[in-house]
Amino acid sequence: MHSLKAFLRFVQLKDHDEGSRILRYSWEHARLLAPKFGVTVEAFCLALLASDDEREPVTRWTFESDRRRARRLHGAQASADALATFAFWKHGCAHFDLVSAIASVITRPQDLLVFVGERGFEVCVPMRILIGLERLRRNDLTAYVDREGLHLRWCGGSLLIESKPDRWATRIYFPLPSRKSVAAA
Repeated sequence: MHSLKAFLRFVQLKDHDEGSRILRYSWEHARLLAPKFGVTVEAFCLALLASDDEREPVTRWTFESDRRRARRLHGAQASADALATFAFWKHGCAHFDLVSAIASVITRPQDLLVFVGERGFEVCVPMRILIGLERLRRNDLTAYVDREGLHLRWCGGSLLIESKPDRWATRIYFPLPSRKSVAAA
């Protein structure tokens, strides 16, 4: 916690533009930065909010939209975490409820839904593709993920969406269950 306070003092000493950029980056990467400071994501965000209150009113206004976005991202991440508990492995593929995922984890077109698993397993799917699927309003969509990408199936068709990593995109993580826990059950 001491290192987090030192970081916030550092940000406050910066000029308006640079301090705002640092705070914006911290907001967007809170899930990665919070553990580095030894605090939870919620505690990290609250500390950023408190430091923002001491900055100029213009900065507070610009962070209002970031706060709303942070709440949406937090809700999407909570939904992804909950849906991931129902995912299961079968024949080397992780199956999950795509219709529920589309309804609850979509944020912005430029964001990514990232399926993560053990041993470096990671499949990145752009949200713009999921938004397109949402517009189809199909209730018969099923999906599974493997190392090739996201496989979609519906009555009369199928589609493979290959992983498209983007290191600058905001990510919603979909943690897949361990294959060992499935084998043990």
